Amino acid sequence: MDSFKKLLSIINKGKGIIILFVIISLIWSGVYVTFFYTPNYISKSRLWVKKATSKNFITDSNFENFNNVDPLSMTGNPILTQIEILKSSQMNDRLTKFVDAHYPELNPEKKILDFSSSLKIKNKIGTDIIELYFTWNDPEVAQALLKEIVFQYKDIVTETNRNNIKKRRKYIDVRVDEIEQELDKVRFQIKQYKEANKVIIVDKEAEELVVNKNELLILLTKAQMEKDGLSREIYSLQKQLGVKNADVKDMLIGYDNKILIDLQAELNRAMQEKIEKQSIWADTNPKLIAINEKVDYLTERIADINGKTIQGALKVFDPVKSEVVRNLAARQAEYQSLVAQEKAVRYSLENVASTYDKLPEVEYTLNNLMQKEKNLSLAFDEMKLKQMEAALSEADVTSNIFDIDPPTFSKEPIPPTRVQYVILSVILGLFFGFAFAMLKNELNDECDSIEDIEDITKKPIIGSIPWINAMVSEQERADLLAISYRNIVNNLLFGTLKNNTKVIAFTSPFVRFNTSGTIFDLAQILAMQNYRVAFLDNNFRNPSVANTRGIELTENFSDTLIRIEAALSKKLPDEDIKVDVKKFATQLNNNLFVYANKDLVDDPYAFFSSDAYAFFINKIRKEFDWVIVDTPSGMLPVEFPIIARLSDGVIFLHSKKIKQSKLKFITKMLSSYSINLIGSIIREDEKSFVSKM
Repeated sequence: MDSFKKLLSIINKGKGIIILFVIISLIWSGVYVTFFYTPNYISKSRLWVKKATSKNFITDSNFENFNNVDPLSMTGNPILTQIEILKSSQMNDRLTKFVDAHYPELNPEKKILDFSSSLKIKNKIGTDIIELYFTWNDPEVAQALLKEIVFQYKDIVTETNRNNIKKRRKYIDVRVDEIEQELDKVRFQIKQYKEANKVIIVDKEAEELVVNKNELLILLTKAQMEKDGLSREIYSLQKQLGVKNADVKDMLIGYDNKILIDLQAELNRAMQEKIEKQSIWADTNPKLIAINEKVDYLTERIADINGKTIQGALKVFDPVKSEVVRNLAARQAEYQSLVAQEKAVRYSLENVASTYDKLPEVEYTLNNLMQKEKNLSLAFDEMKLKQMEAALSEADVTSNIFDIDPPTFSKEPIPPTRVQYVILSVILGLFFGFAFAMLKNELNDECDSIEDIEDITKKPIIGSIPWINAMVSEQERADLLAISYRNIVNNLLFGTLKNNTKVIAFTSPFVRFNTSGTIFDLAQILAMQNYRVAFLDNNFRNPSVANTRGIELTENFSDTLIRIEAALSKKLPDEDIKVDVKKFATQLNNNLFVYANKDLVDDPYAFFSSDAYAFFINKIRKEFDWVIVDTPSGMLPVEFPIIARLSDGVIFLHSKKIKQSKLKFITKMLSSYSINLIGSIIREDEKSFVSKM
């Protein structure tokens, strides 16, 4: 409810602005509908855009998976594509030619016209139906232009489809040539591969490799058995000589016999050659016989060197042991020969296994080439068929755009009409006027009502002092002020007596306000109602009451405080300090006592922060019914918090149009000082008075 009242208040205060905006909007709309408004008419049509299916295909471009065929291109007509066609520059060119031929008055400058703003296109979701709406200032011209748009649209789509088919056919021709060249290349590769491998029969080669592998395994087993026998013999001979196998190896290796190392390497090579050739050559082959003799010769040489090496190492000169050494050397040589034979056999077995594993590659490569040739042949046949279909399609191109509802028109103009323009202008005027009123209200920092002040301070308005026109007589002025002062005093009495409030400080945030005179008048009204009242002019910075009211002071208030400070300096208990505060006051009548200064005082803060002022307030509180304290005007001078704390409460005197920000700041400051705010007395200014006239 409060928000609604505030809204009504804003509308009431801004009604002048709102009415002004409405009038401006009405004038604008009147000028527009009278001199510039042209009614528009609409022509409608509905079309079915049938999706054209593609009949053109190409094969996968990598030529590896030719049993798949993919679409050459999508020749469908998405709705968005159709909208772009309808609003294209090509359509504008064609329509301009139509206008120049049939309605030359519409294009006197003979320039290319843009019809895209007049043409609206809609599509019902989930359908291939498009709706065309064309607006123009003449209904018959609108219908004629829409008919031409539909005709040209079908022609553009048909021409586009024909050009696409031509491009696809040319592309298919290129792809046919590429596939044909690739097919010839693969067929030539197959021919070359067959010629290079015509002696190889995979199954026979596999059987020969199995036989060779078995022979090598037998030879390997035989060599291993002979090695075992020689190992036992060598062990027996070493035992006769009293040496171990490791010692014999150290003897042979330790002498670093280069001849022995070279002979062993040569023996390994000869044994490898023997194993490789004996599966190919017969035993009587002279080359194989020569290899066997070489192996025997190398074995004998190694045996001879081994014998001499062992005999020299053991220093054997006994004929019997010498014979044992020769036998040991011979057996060592035979053992090394068998080791070389075993290595050669194992190497040959690895070669046989590798050759056997490679046999499927020959068959796989040939099968792969044959499959590739088959796929290319299928792709070539398919592309030739599509080539024929593309040639036939090019000769039989039709439009895929069909009429559902031909273009029609209405003789009634489309909204907004003249009346609607006027109504709309009134609505816009109300809207912008209200928006401006709201903006003005937000930017206006002044309090607009008593409720605003009470809402910020959370305290009541005690009363108001009216602005009195200078033309009013002095008697009338005095009567009006007396009435307002009495109302203020009555409200003050009603609000403070029940709280036992006696000492009240008055202040104003505005330096230009002569608050001292107003406060003194309130003190006089209280005294007239038979209350004993003390008026304290604490405005030491600019004392004005005594000077403006012509009061002859008994003593300056500052001198009174100095006198009390001197008495307090004796450090006696408060009850022993005999100070008669009434003695130093200026008594105007039986009930009103004034404490004031004639001249300004330097550093008033020192006086009000002293113990003398606190002592004085405690004394005077007991002597009077009311203590009215006038404080300096302005934004809370430094001595104000001290004066306010020693009072029972504070009353603001300010303008009715006080800035909200300033009022919030002062209220917040009083709260931070824990000062009791009793309420506000407002003064209406000249602007408020004029607004009421």
